[in-house]
Amino acid sequence: MSHVSTQTRAGIFYGLGAYAAWGVVPLYFYSVRQCPPKELLAHRILWSAVFLAIIITIFGRWHELFRILRSRLALWLALSAVLVSANWYVYVYSAMTGQVTQASLGYFILPLVNAAGGCHRIP
Repeated sequence: MSHVSTQTRAGIFYGLGAYAAWGVVPLYFYSVRQCPPKELLAHRILWSAVFLAIIITIFGRWHELFRILRSRLALWLALSAVLVSANWYVYVYSAMTGQVTQASLGYFILPLVNAAGGCHRIP
């Protein structure tokens, strides 16, 4: 078997695994529905920041992070983080309240809205 076909097969399995994992995420959120969605979002933000700090430390890139935080790009990254957090909060809330179909439709439409919004150049 050639290297390309091995990579293709692995890619298909990884893709199917990702779809399967994403498909059970609403079940997880529904099972922890006694926990407020804001608390779950706060945990996601906190543990993502901890993981990111570990990765930045391992690769020794703190100077690059501080350079970016001092630039104008930091404002756009902050806005992006707020929008992603709001999106994730709506998804968690939808899964916890049994509105998975509506959330799935939103996730289907969101890339179209993002593409439409991305047609304008950021100054």
